[in-house]
Amino acid sequence: MNELQQVEAGVMLRRFAEGVYEQPGVEPLLLDLQDNHGCDVLLLLYACWLGQRREAASFSRWEAIVDWHWPWQAQVVTPLRTARRFLKGREDSADLYVKVKGCELEAELLQLERLASHDRGEALDIRRDDSVEEQLAACCDAQGIELSAALRGRLDRLAVLAAPL
Repeated sequence: MNELQQVEAGVMLRRFAEGVYEQPGVEPLLLDLQDNHGCDVLLLLYACWLGQRREAASFSRWEAIVDWHWPWQAQVVTPLRTARRFLKGREDSADLYVKVKGCELEAELLQLERLASHDRGEALDIRRDDSVEEQLAACCDAQGIELSAALRGRLDRLAVLAAPL
């Protein structure tokens, strides 16, 4: 993938993620998956994108994605999220809250763009199909998240909501 293709992939992923996030019911579902199941929202959106593109779901690929992604998540996004949640509802910090929220969103969108250009799609250990559901399962598996029946149901709901209109 040349540099122009990397940039285009990043822009396409960002647009896809923003479009999915705007669908009714997606935001609260993603926040539930994040807060109650430990799922990374950016990786879930990326899994949906890969599934829509019919790319192979591979544990080894997802393991490499997660390993590459976590430092940014831990050092940039999580501290911004923690600060935003701390500031939420504090009247004396309303302006700062808005700025931190904007920084958090921009850090997430930038990471999506970087992720699309970083992931080369080397697929080994291919699962039985390349659906969105399989991408989501591989994504959670690589994050060390056990797929309970309740979590599987929420992931299946996300796959439906992320389907093309």
